[in-house]
Amino acid sequence: MEENDRPRWTRFKSGQTAQEKRIFISYRRSDCQPQANAINDGLRHRLQPARVFMDIDSIPAGVDFAEHIREEIEMCDYVLVLIGDNWLSATDNEGRRRIDNPDDFVRLEIENAFTAAGVTVVPVLVEGAEMPRATDLPEGLQRLSRINAIELSDQRWSSDIERLANEIKRIEAHQQERANRAREQQEREAAEAATATAAAAVAAEEGAANLPEPDGAPEVETATIHRLRRSMVDGASRIWDARRNKE
Repeated sequence: MEENDRPRWTRFKSGQTAQEKRIFISYRRSDCQPQANAINDGLRHRLQPARVFMDIDSIPAGVDFAEHIREEIEMCDYVLVLIGDNWLSATDNEGRRRIDNPDDFVRLEIENAFTAAGVTVVPVLVEGAEMPRATDLPEGLQRLSRINAIELSDQRWSSDIERLANEIKRIEAHQQERANRAREQQEREAAEAATATAAAAVAAEEGAANLPEPDGAPEVETATIHRLRRSMVDGASRIWDARRNKE
């Protein structure tokens, strides 16, 4: 791999707030450096307070570069895969396709983005490039061919950058909606479980009340059952009240 195609990495999670989205631009310098720079600038102004990264400083000495890339990608929310007209056909000094090299930095970025939890991969076509076919890609990247891409044209660059920013916002809103639905489902299940437990406690108490009480049975046992029942019913009521207040 040529030195000028090596990305420069540094850790960037420190100092960020929970609301900031981290967007990493994956690209080949020999393929579409100007477009990567323009996307970086365009998204920075349109997606505040999101943080956009492309070239990242050096990998520390003594560090496994593949592991370092994996850790960095895992801290991202989005990975934009820039595909230019030379992205797939770029070769090394021996004439072999770089994308076929398991240690190719671009390949490692995308493969790790696919396996990292919570990372959304968005292919971005520039320079009139077409989406690669699955058969043209290494096995670990074939999923890329099935993801809907967004195309940026030099003739309508500003409007296309705006469209890309809006698409990222749309994806974010959709993910938030799904997370809200999942949380609401968990709350419903918790409330239903608490209600069922309280109902079981009531039924158990009523059943016990219908049994003949043994001679000399201490009254404290009945009082304990009553307190348990009241506590469980109150707990279920608090869960339902909290849910109604949120709605």
